Amino acid sequence: MSSTTKPRVLILGGGRMGAMRRELMEETNAVHCVGIVEVFPAARERLCAEGVTVFETLEAAAEKADFEAVWCCSPTAFHPAQIAAAAALGKHIYCEKPIAFTTTEIDECYASCEAADVRLFCGWMRRFDQGFREAHKRANADWVHLRIVSRDNPMPSRELLPQLGDVFQDLLCHDVNLALWFAGENEMPVAVYATALSSFDTDVLDNAYATLEFPRGRVVTIEASRFSPDGYDQRIELLTRGTEKNVVSGTEFRPFSFPQRYRQAFGDEVRHFGEFLTAWKADRAKSFKQHVPREHDVMTQRVVQALRTSFNLRRRVTLAEASGVRLRFVGEGQFGAFVKNAVLLGQGQPSSFALVEPSYTRSSGLEWQRDVLNPEVVDAVYVCSPDALHFEHADACVRAGMHVLVEKPVGTFHLLKQQAIARGVALMVGFMRRFDAQFAAARQHVMDKGADNVHTVVVESRDPVPACEDMKFVLANSCSHDLDMVNWLLPHAQLTVDSASVTDLAKSGLLVKLTATHASGGSTAVEIRYSKCHPTYQQQVHIDGATFGYNHHVPADEPFCALYTDAYRAQFAHFAKLAAGEVDRSDALLHSYARTFSLVDSAIDMLA
Repeated sequence: MSSTTKPRVLILGGGRMGAMRRELMEETNAVHCVGIVEVFPAARERLCAEGVTVFETLEAAAEKADFEAVWCCSPTAFHPAQIAAAAALGKHIYCEKPIAFTTTEIDECYASCEAADVRLFCGWMRRFDQGFREAHKRANADWVHLRIVSRDNPMPSRELLPQLGDVFQDLLCHDVNLALWFAGENEMPVAVYATALSSFDTDVLDNAYATLEFPRGRVVTIEASRFSPDGYDQRIELLTRGTEKNVVSGTEFRPFSFPQRYRQAFGDEVRHFGEFLTAWKADRAKSFKQHVPREHDVMTQRVVQALRTSFNLRRRVTLAEASGVRLRFVGEGQFGAFVKNAVLLGQGQPSSFALVEPSYTRSSGLEWQRDVLNPEVVDAVYVCSPDALHFEHADACVRAGMHVLVEKPVGTFHLLKQQAIARGVALMVGFMRRFDAQFAAARQHVMDKGADNVHTVVVESRDPVPACEDMKFVLANSCSHDLDMVNWLLPHAQLTVDSASVTDLAKSGLLVKLTATHASGGSTAVEIRYSKCHPTYQQQVHIDGATFGYNHHVPADEPFCALYTDAYRAQFAHFAKLAAGEVDRSDALLHSYARTFSLVDSAIDMLA
């Protein structure tokens, strides 16, 4: 095939991998290399001296050269931006592993390629190794144990070690991807355990050991090291059921490194990409099956993250626990147990969210600094400790950079708000009624009618719980929900507390009156009527005669908050998205909470 008819590929990155890929493109004659994009001047000079066509940027290459695809050989941190740029230019992409450092970024890379109608391949070269491919063909579907040994040679220098990356992210990822291939396309580990150490008296982990537990009792063990003194050591052993012989493949103690060990596999990758590009040029790309499916790319990263989490926690973790935003409960009394078991675990956890067990309590045995205020273990916390500790716990977590969902009451909320804004973390307060379908309908009713056309709003709250004589606490705790409801229903009105009084001490009865003044000059009269010791749970909003909410009998064995199970789920799902950065962390939400707590403080000051 001549260079004019072969698929034309641009290499991104002129380091070791880029140089090897260029050699293999010439050696295999599968594609034609049009040049290399190299951002570092010294490297560009070296490549030019070797007679290589060099470009400073992908955009410059696109203006001066004709090519159908790019091959990403740059450091992983550059991959997402380069993939997005190449896709925008309509170029197909082959990328060295890993495509990105997080599953979110990997998904985004594939999504940008799908939107541009181009293909994205990832370079998991071991799947192209002839020995491993033969072992994969011979592997019985009922295998019980896969042992993977992966030891590099030669020993990297102390200066290079820190640049090689996380031992799990950079080294074990190959072994994990191989394990997923042998397990089958739809198999994922249910739990993992990992440990790691440094053998060179440095802070860099260079040895790691992992166990992956799969369904049906199958187990994968991985032994990985950046240095094998006896030579390059890369092999697998597959233990099968019954009397069948074990499947063994690989090389043991050879005086070379991975470019020599996997030369054939790397070359077959180039051929694979060339076959696709040839099929694409002939309009046959839709039927072309990639050797490494997208799902295994994402799954590999999920398992790698789980191994890192296991190492951080020094224990076995489930994949569900290690995926997404890691959230730990701070406190778990009766209410916290309800939220965990009925809300979070009742119908699965929200997207991008993972529960870290156990909850932090006085009897959990966990350490506050190590197990809560530790970004290597926890991303977010749900504070449902005793009321008096809400602010203390939430404030410490926000200052440590944790995302926080805290139950009310929260003293001096304005200080908490300032810390959250300064540190750029997500902060929510447990006003779950904002996420309830009934009260969302009430808010929509106000919006449709126009707030300045609403004459009266009456919030009625009757709880089937014992009375409390500390009326300021009742106002700060229970009645804060009602004040937040008024704030949420009338977000653009100026709210003024006119009076707050006790109506029935035996039932913790309260009456709070407010005036909502609108920009038009009109006003709305607002009343909050609250009491305990009621035979039913009543939470209703009356807006000029239109009623929204609940008036239900609650069985004695069921917590009254069970009515809001769906609202709690929606609240946690939103919190997970805020913490993961999937929705905008607008300061407006924090200012809204601050206004609620300002109303609470005003009502308490007026309480006779």
